[in-house]
Amino acid sequence: MDDQAVTSLAEDWRHAGIRTGDLVLIHSSLRRTVRRCVQGGMPGAVGDILDSFREAVGDTGTLLFPLFNFEFTEGVAFDIRTTPSQMGVLTETARQLDGAVRTGASDLFLCCDRCSRRGVRGHRQLQWVWR
Repeated sequence: MDDQAVTSLAEDWRHAGIRTGDLVLIHSSLRRTVRRCVQGGMPGAVGDILDSFREAVGDTGTLLFPLFNFEFTEGVAFDIRTTPSQMGVLTETARQLDGAVRTGASDLFLCCDRCSRRGVRGHRQLQWVWR
């Protein structure tokens, strides 16, 4: 882990409006974030980017990631525990976190941190708050 990258990116997320305790749905391309890291002399590793979001929301916050996999349209069996996300490397990295919870089969999201520690059974139980 590159502490400088995690801290710098967490500050960027806070500057963008993310606060400790927030519930944040992350659906993003990493291209610009990695480029910004590299230009700033930081490695831009996916794990560092994920950790920066976790730092920005803190221990009381929650991160949600879309974890869609479209292979079911080709008849491929879906396993909620092992089927990878096809929504990008950040979502797949988050899916593999210890304690992360995948929420269902048809409209999949990953809940990590606060909600997964409380045992969320599905994202419909969450109260959505938009700013």
